[in-house]
Amino acid sequence: MKKLLVLFLLAFPILIFAIINISASIIGWYIPLPVEKVEVSLDGFNWSTTIDVKETELNDQTSEKEVFVRVLPSNARNHKIKTYSSDVFTSEIKDEEIVMGSDGVGSLKVKLYEYGYTEIIIITEDGKYEAKIDVSVVNPADDPNKIKTVIFEYKEALHQSLHFGYSNSVRLDFKYFPKDADPSGIFSQITPEFDKDNPGAVLKGEVVEKHIKDIPGEGYFILNFAPEERLQVFTTTTQEGRQAKYTFNVSSGYNIKDKSFEEILEFTRSGGNVYQLEEIDIPQPLLITNGTKYEGNNYKITHKNIIKGSAVRVTGDETSLNQIHIVGPLMDVEGQIVPSENVINLQMSASLTARTQRITNSIIENGRYNIMVEGKALNTVIDGRSVFVPSEFIVDNVKFVGALMAGLDIDNQREGALKINSTKVIVRNLSFEWVGIGVLLQNSKAADGNKGYSVLEVLGSTSASAINSLDTSKNWRNLDEASGMLEEQNVLSLLDELKTYSEVIYKEGKNYYVSPVIMIRGGAVNYSEINLDEKTTGDLIMQTRTPSTMEAMHPAIGGRYPFTVYLLDPTYFSGGREK
Repeated sequence: MKKLLVLFLLAFPILIFAIINISASIIGWYIPLPVEKVEVSLDGFNWSTTIDVKETELNDQTSEKEVFVRVLPSNARNHKIKTYSSDVFTSEIKDEEIVMGSDGVGSLKVKLYEYGYTEIIIITEDGKYEAKIDVSVVNPADDPNKIKTVIFEYKEALHQSLHFGYSNSVRLDFKYFPKDADPSGIFSQITPEFDKDNPGAVLKGEVVEKHIKDIPGEGYFILNFAPEERLQVFTTTTQEGRQAKYTFNVSSGYNIKDKSFEEILEFTRSGGNVYQLEEIDIPQPLLITNGTKYEGNNYKITHKNIIKGSAVRVTGDETSLNQIHIVGPLMDVEGQIVPSENVINLQMSASLTARTQRITNSIIENGRYNIMVEGKALNTVIDGRSVFVPSEFIVDNVKFVGALMAGLDIDNQREGALKINSTKVIVRNLSFEWVGIGVLLQNSKAADGNKGYSVLEVLGSTSASAINSLDTSKNWRNLDEASGMLEEQNVLSLLDELKTYSEVIYKEGKNYYVSPVIMIRGGAVNYSEINLDEKTTGDLIMQTRTPSTMEAMHPAIGGRYPFTVYLLDPTYFSGGREK
């Protein structure tokens, strides 16, 4: 299986920070590719995200159609899919479990029962991408221009968790069946209505536009919601009484769907609520600020053309992100496709006025750091005393994937010569896969001047599937994979030294595995503090190592302050990763 090369951080990564450019030949850690798409086909050759399965005569018998499915890229890390059908009476997926091959290709059988129309959706486990099978079992006695069924793009069973805003309109796509009906007669046969079953509602949404697309069987409505925070039900009813229905969960705020990047920036700087309703690729850095509450609805934000700096930046007091999924770019380094070493996927920055920021229920993939937080202390008076109050970042239920150095990087701004706590980070329910270090706490004093120090507070996990609140059980590192880098730095002897720390190593044959969870970076002075919950404390083993005189002479280290690393107890070894 072809996979991505990611820089391996040693359990005591003293020399990693000396490597400014990863163009050197480095033996590293590999991560597989994320899913980008799912397609379906009737013959295994012509692929699309939507296909038609059509039957004109059942003759009182059931009929079966084979449909091929492929997940792209073929070497993606997770080929698992699930299916959904809006009408099990017309048709169903015959196979209870669809087994996908190692190349990401599988097949299923659609069993047709009776006349009618439905939509079967194939959904990937990784990324929630969809492909659709439009099923038409046509009764030859029916009027070919009479609309029998309407299906909305949003389904009550699949999309009940989506949030919408009433501050701007939103497009709702739909399909009508039969697809080859005369387009000019569609809207005379279906009745769209808000809150049909709530006639006493004082305020109701409205349909401001309705259109039939050039694609047979497809159209859309432009909807305005009532300016109330509540569930707003939209239906269409055919002349035969068949209904399509979706309940919109509506609050104040703006919808991101069919918007330009300039319009998106206006929303994310508004200080209000923002709701992302489709995958977007940002052409330049995205700023979310002024207390904006960004609801990603689990749709992806990609940034294929940003190769340096921070892709998404959060500023402003009480700015927050929820259900956001940011995927960083990849680059080619000597034939290896790797996450960009020069990109920080998400940077959250405090100031004297921006004191608290948070990210919850999210996934951040690739980059030098998945997330970087940077605090600033506020000098204020409490009970008649002058005190410094740290800025606060809350990171809860976040998955970190594919960071070259660290999933969560904690840093501070300049504070002067005093020992000042600039940054407090409260975390819970974090998981890490294919990252160098889980959490990295940077130096308090460094080449760019005197900085504050950080406090990391780890709360007890509330996840039934995680081993603790800093779950690196899927993030084991093979120490021997660092040999190429160490040879280049002329310190291969360090590898032998690391292998002597038997209490933190899982040995399997000739391989030595470690799982680094937290590192307090050494070299220059570091006053950072860590407060762990009881369970996480019991799962971690702390090791320290002071740089040798030769190592301390390197400008990227610049001192002999010890590196402190917390590693996962090797009893949690998960079997490593395929190469």
